[in-house]
Amino acid sequence: MALDHKLNTTRALEKLNEVWSEVESLAKDKLEEISFVEDVELQNKIARLVTGRTVSYRYAILTQILAKTTEPSINALCLQAKAKDPGAFDARSFCKKTIVVFEEDKLGNALGGSKDPYVSKPLRHDVISPKLQDIKDVSGWIDLYEILKRIEDANNADFTSRILRQTLLEVYKLRHEVLKPPLSIPTINIGQLKAVLISYLAKPSQGARPQAIIYALLKTLNERVKAFDIIDTAKATTANGFAGRLADIECKDSSNNLKLAVAVTDELNATKLKDELDKALKNNIRNLIVIAHNIREKSRIDEVVDRYRYDLDVVVMSLIEFVSVVTILWNSELRRRFALKAYDVLHELAYHEHAVAWDRILRKNLNLDA
Repeated sequence: MALDHKLNTTRALEKLNEVWSEVESLAKDKLEEISFVEDVELQNKIARLVTGRTVSYRYAILTQILAKTTEPSINALCLQAKAKDPGAFDARSFCKKTIVVFEEDKLGNALGGSKDPYVSKPLRHDVISPKLQDIKDVSGWIDLYEILKRIEDANNADFTSRILRQTLLEVYKLRHEVLKPPLSIPTINIGQLKAVLISYLAKPSQGARPQAIIYALLKTLNERVKAFDIIDTAKATTANGFAGRLADIECKDSSNNLKLAVAVTDELNATKLKDELDKALKNNIRNLIVIAHNIREKSRIDEVVDRYRYDLDVVVMSLIEFVSVVTILWNSELRRRFALKAYDVLHELAYHEHAVAWDRILRKNLNLDA
């Protein structure tokens, strides 16, 4: 049964403004240290949605959480009143009367400036479900689902309220701290670039940072040599099969045929490499680069590669070595472009936290703020 009659939009707007005032009062130089939820992965999912490329998801995460905060009997996973699940409500109408009004009043269109966000295709379904197949931004959709599922499973008013605060905190960062690359990056030599990469990759990132570095490198190189028509990837936490991809990074021709597959990982050993090569053969991949930040069992790695030499053209390299070999062939201008391309890639993939880290480490190692 639909619960729209219980949703008081006036009360919802009052709650929204109350929490926003709380967030606005936070110390501006401490924003990256503040969190309202303890689960770091949950924080990251919220940040990815708020800073992601799919505008409708920004409205959806706020709308669904605000509705649940206002009326706990609401099902935060429901999008339409006709949904069969208990607690169904009309999220589109609620959003237009609350989040859209709030954005116009307080956010300066930071969410995207939409007057009717739920007219967007992903939000026309009855419910938010991981089983839907006609979704373009799959990883964002899964983040949205998993956040709201956590809220529904917990069914705890305090937990929902903290998620709302965390979401508005990320909106506040988006509103006031849009990260931009330095206006000027000077000459970058190989030693400086390696120092930046070593520092940047020191923090575990579930594969996100290595993937972004190689993706940026290949896109920069391709702008010069034009070897491929398409270079594509998705978030490191999205399974390739679920995203409809054969590799972490795919390089294709104009007919969308895969010409080169690139696998990127934090750590690689002989067993993991064998699994990667078997998967490549199963997917009819013939050209493969396997790149790892840390490579273990080097002699055994060589033995595995040798066993596949007649079936597969494969290169295995450490990330630092691969970047060094490729960029030493460039002039300093192309290394500079690579450093800037990393900003574009990190924003494209909605890796806000990793973008901030790249900016900080790059500036420090190149003395850009001196």
